[in-house]
Amino acid sequence: MVNMAGWVFLPVVLLLNAVAGSRMEELKSSVIGGHDAKEGAWPWMAYLHVKIPNTVSSCGGSVINNRWILTAAHCVAKSDLILAKSYVRLGAYKLEQPSPNEAKYTFSRVIIHPQYMFPDNDVALVNVDRNIIYSRYIKPVILPQSSDSFGPQSNCVAIGWGMTGCDTNLQPPRTLQELNIPLASASKCNEKRFICAGAFGKLVYKGDSGGPLMCFVKNKWVQAGIANFVRGCNGKEFPAYFANVPDYLTFIKQHTHPSTQEY
Repeated sequence: MVNMAGWVFLPVVLLLNAVAGSRMEELKSSVIGGHDAKEGAWPWMAYLHVKIPNTVSSCGGSVINNRWILTAAHCVAKSDLILAKSYVRLGAYKLEQPSPNEAKYTFSRVIIHPQYMFPDNDVALVNVDRNIIYSRYIKPVILPQSSDSFGPQSNCVAIGWGMTGCDTNLQPPRTLQELNIPLASASKCNEKRFICAGAFGKLVYKGDSGGPLMCFVKNKWVQAGIANFVRGCNGKEFPAYFANVPDYLTFIKQHTHPSTQEY
């Protein structure tokens, strides 16, 4: 079990001010120490707009096939989630400048890992309302093998639209950020079913929840992790925790096999 002291949740929450006449405003909140990604470099990246009454939050996710998005459970495990008003933007690059390369899909169904209890098993699947049409800018990620392991020797990248500093929001036009991020050894991480990553000035932060950690394996990028939480923003230890995707392949495949898809 992870020590809960000093946790920072990673979603960006968009609150509705209760004062009459006010409007809902999004917190302009990307990875710390990163830089602008090239458009189309990570075509499986998903932006999740999650709606519950009076509140909107945003998270990352990844396309795993033509009907399913992989994300963090804490992003979507909400009893009052409004499916019809929650959606996924695919092919997005600059959030405040939508492009013709984008497509939007509404949530149809959400599946939470049956043993989810934050922070453990923080994994979920989102079924979208219709088949995802692939393009140069929208493609599924490659999942790892169950035998794959990741550590200090791995070449890994985190991506997202979260905050760029402890108190710094991602500035307009809110371009997708990428970061080569160092991983801790399993012995140093000392947490089962997690990958620990980050260093001083290099980590995912608020707004990056659910986004993919990719590692280069056998000449291809595979999704090694799912952004779950950070211990803080001071970088004194490997502060970012990702669900280790190889541990969840059975859950993922059980629910996203073609015979289980909704049409």
